[in-house]
Amino acid sequence: MQIQNTVLERRQHLGISRVELAEKTGLSIRTIYSIESDEDHNTKIKDMIKIAKALKVNSYWRLFTEVK
Repeated sequence: MQIQNTVLERRQHLGISRVELAEKTGLSIRTIYSIESDEDHNTKIKDMIKIAKALKVNSYWRLFTEVK
């Protein structure tokens, strides 16, 4: 599974909008959209960690396990 699909699916699973995810992470809505649509191929690790925390997942994206 590619990272953009993982972010999109997890966000939808939690029932939060891109706006809400942007607010939780401090990132722009455009950045969230770019990641989910695979427009941004150079996403910073620090931004991905923010997204992982906001989506309540482990930051090991390949494993992508839910944080309890």
